[in-house]
Amino acid sequence: MNLQDLYYYVSTIKEVRVIGREFSAYGRDYALVGLVNTNESTELVFLEYDERCADNDCCSEPENMTNREFALADKDIQKGFSDLLNEVVIGNNRFNTQGSHGSSLDCGMDSDIYVIAEFMKQGWISEKFFDYPPECVFVDFIELEEKIENLSQLDLSCQIRLITYEVCKDEFPDIKLDLPIEQDIDKTVSLFDGEEEICIKRVHLVDLSEEESIYKGDIQRICPKNMRVPVIEYTCNGECCFEISLSSYLDGIFGDECNGFNTDDGVVGIAIGMPSIEDEKFYTIQQAVNADSKHIECEIIRCTKEIKNPDIREFLI
Repeated sequence: MNLQDLYYYVSTIKEVRVIGREFSAYGRDYALVGLVNTNESTELVFLEYDERCADNDCCSEPENMTNREFALADKDIQKGFSDLLNEVVIGNNRFNTQGSHGSSLDCGMDSDIYVIAEFMKQGWISEKFFDYPPECVFVDFIELEEKIENLSQLDLSCQIRLITYEVCKDEFPDIKLDLPIEQDIDKTVSLFDGEEEICIKRVHLVDLSEEESIYKGDIQRICPKNMRVPVIEYTCNGECCFEISLSSYLDGIFGDECNGFNTDDGVVGIAIGMPSIEDEKFYTIQQAVNADSKHIECEIIRCTKEIKNPDIREFLI
């Protein structure tokens, strides 16, 4: 860490208040360390212990991982408390959460570790977590939807209610598709055990040079001459999100290319809308193909939908 970074981390932390309560949930141990106010937000700070990480090297990625393997990396991950926390009740105050971030203790971000040090200066200590191996401990920051301007206004001596539930569910269907170009298709694909269906109507090849919404300086890099971007026209019977990638991309080595287009400003994703009848939608595949392609081999590798009646759990700590 250089001194400029250290100064930035120090200056962004405006206030911390220790809570210091420990509990177990979802097969893991947790410590609610406290609340921190930064320049931008109020965050709950948790420590999470997961003994299953002892045999995993969380700081390294497997060599020669394919894009398919990377896309499926979350398939067998069991969500923990910090992934599922959606509401926090402190006294008469109820807060919704909006996003989280964090890192493992042994590979931790300097900024994350500095926040924990601030709580230690205010008296936080934990015999249990101090004894856990650092590779099994994670620092989790969960942002509250509403910033609390003064943490002293909260009575942290009362019981705190933490409400967890899953808002979305994922499926990894690994559906392979061989789709003709510019032909009527009407191919129905079932997702989530038939709860959702999409009907693929047609595949269009789009020349980005004719798209006014795309920055002209990026076009040659995103879609070189004699290349086109596939756009899938479809209808659906519900609301779900899905990812379609070319099979050739999924079989490629992760890191050699990204599921998007490289530009001087980084990786960008594009979405192309086309004139259509009502209720038809479009999905832009983020890889270009030859302009004379007659078909594309692609796959639905992952899809997500909202859970309408979630399983709600409450923890009083």
